[in-house]
Amino acid sequence: MTMRSYKGVYVFDTGAFALFFGGYQPIKPFFDEVFRGDCLGVTCTLLLCEFWYKTCEKLGKDAANDFYERIITSEIQVVDKLETAKVAAELKCKYRKQFSFVDCHALSLAKLYSGKLVTTDSAFKNVDEVEVIYIKPPEK
Repeated sequence: MTMRSYKGVYVFDTGAFALFFGGYQPIKPFFDEVFRGDCLGVTCTLLLCEFWYKTCEKLGKDAANDFYERIITSEIQVVDKLETAKVAAELKCKYRKQFSFVDCHALSLAKLYSGKLVTTDSAFKNVDEVEVIYIKPPEK
């Protein structure tokens, strides 16, 4: 069996999922590349569950469950590896109060997969470990 070759890896955080499911056009091309099979899309259980509870708070359980199912049945890989958590813990120790432990999981995935972190969090713009694609959320 041959390994598929991707032109890149995108790590999606909670904010990226929120914008995508909200129909925000500037985020769409990154997801489209994953859905076409051009790039690998990655997230982890912790990020997925954070997205679920934030969606549930704003839109209710039905929407949260719908979006969750759409993610886990898509081309996006949901990664659960001990190494991801260990690197996230190291990053949390380094960045202390700058990032939450969930945020550090996003950084960890981008670092381990040599991926680009697709995020709405401007605090990631100053990180030097990984390449960050900052998508400014729409004005409210």
